[in-house]
Amino acid sequence: MEDWTENNLKWFFNNIAPLSTAYDEPIFSFLAYCGTEGNQLVSARLLMSPLREVAEDQVVEVGNFLGFKGKVSSLGLDARRLIEALLQFRLPYIDRTILLDSPDNYSSGPSLYRVERGIHQRERNTLDFQLTSSGLCGNFRMSEDDLWRLRASDTPYFSIQDLLNEVSLGTGQGFEILALAPVAIANSSLIEGTQATVQINTASALDENEVHLGVIVHSGESLLERRHFQSSDMTWRVSEINPGIKVGEVKFEVPKASLIHCYANYGERCYNTYWVIDSSTTQNHLRAVLETFDPEFRKTRQLLDQGRGGSNSEGHENAVASLMWMLGFSPINCGKLNEAPDLIGISADGNVLVVECTLGDLKTKRGNKTQNLVDRAKSIREALSKANASFFNCIPVIVSSRSAEDIADDIAECERLGIIAFTRDDLDELLNLTHSRPNSSARFKELQKRIDDQKARLDAKKRKALEMEQSVEEMKRALSANRDEFL
Repeated sequence: MEDWTENNLKWFFNNIAPLSTAYDEPIFSFLAYCGTEGNQLVSARLLMSPLREVAEDQVVEVGNFLGFKGKVSSLGLDARRLIEALLQFRLPYIDRTILLDSPDNYSSGPSLYRVERGIHQRERNTLDFQLTSSGLCGNFRMSEDDLWRLRASDTPYFSIQDLLNEVSLGTGQGFEILALAPVAIANSSLIEGTQATVQINTASALDENEVHLGVIVHSGESLLERRHFQSSDMTWRVSEINPGIKVGEVKFEVPKASLIHCYANYGERCYNTYWVIDSSTTQNHLRAVLETFDPEFRKTRQLLDQGRGGSNSEGHENAVASLMWMLGFSPINCGKLNEAPDLIGISADGNVLVVECTLGDLKTKRGNKTQNLVDRAKSIREALSKANASFFNCIPVIVSSRSAEDIADDIAECERLGIIAFTRDDLDELLNLTHSRPNSSARFKELQKRIDDQKARLDAKKRKALEMEQSVEEMKRALSANRDEFL
């Protein structure tokens, strides 16, 4: 095991050590191809998710494919021993251990790397810990024969992605280790008039005395109050939905039409933040106008959250335009123009958002939406320059109705190209922003900061990769020198 892999494993387990009792039943999912030419791991995930109910183990055996989703304890292992086995190309299964072949495109053994999360990504509201691998899963390509055999099986599957979905794996091919937050603000928290009720979900295995809550009360653009509640200030009960969760609840008075930013803490760390609002009031007159004809944004939500298989692309674009308008941008629908983005949004101070809306994959036979968006943003910047207005900024944005997990690889590509990507996972937060007064200038600055953070992370990864490459070369030279000396 390489030093950086060992160090990253230590980082992961050291961070979750104070929460270890909440992570005692991790879930392992994998899909492997076991054919006459060898055994290949297509994708795998080790998930520690203490606020989700643990389902029954699931096995998928169809054609040359073997899939599993279930408790690590069902395999007779714990999380660390499972990871160590995989790093030795040994895939634990219920009744045997499968020896995996090393991917052809990797000369060294498997490695584990930290996933550095920027504060402006989807996960910015939740502190979790994640490792991802290289050198364990290759770039699997299903043969045409395997595809049609898969469809003809007793339990038919349409594609390799259909199989991955069956065991709750996304579109990426690789192995990831993910520990999700064991405390979080419940989305049932609410404000009714001047009465706020905030609930905090906590894994039952944790010590509730270590749980505490921070709140910041806002009204419009003004900060009204900062408060802190200890565990003893809350009333506690077992969740009616999941007996593995304890719910702490606190009630307090707030001014009418307030917004509350809540912080779920355990020990010395905050693990989750969440905005609590009074859905019956708003400080945004634009939202009030739209909600007159779309109560609770039921139709708008439906169009934004079409998910996999959605087909109303025009409705999706209109819903995104409505969202931009409520946030204070002036949206222009360009979808009927050739070689144009779906939407352009102008902030109050003149900056430009160039927006592509999508229901499906970002890369299709008809074209590459990410590259098209980059090209269109470039054209707009050139047009601004010709108009002596290059001091206005232009940011490319993709809005997808699919989940971040479904398009994880596409999101990584967007970050590399300097594109902001929003998914259905961002829907609640974006709609929550519309409760505040429209402030497109502030929203644009937040997006620009996010672009800057993405670039900084990519630069850091490049430096780290170069350092690792230099370390490997130094090791090779040292080994070569020792060999020559021995000879």
